[in-house]
Amino acid sequence: MHLGDRLSAPGDGPRGRCAVTVMSAVVVVVISVLVLMTGVFMAGLDRHC
Repeated sequence: MHLGDRLSAPGDGPRGRCAVTVMSAVVVVVISVLVLMTGVFMAGLDRHC
């Protein structure tokens, strides 16, 4: 809650926007890694069964 208030505070300048961009990039990377791992895991299960 505190972090979100700080990020969306007006007059924070480019730094706030940069933090938001970095955070969304990290989220995208984490999600793609999770999807990739899930796909590999499912393929491994299919091969084992």
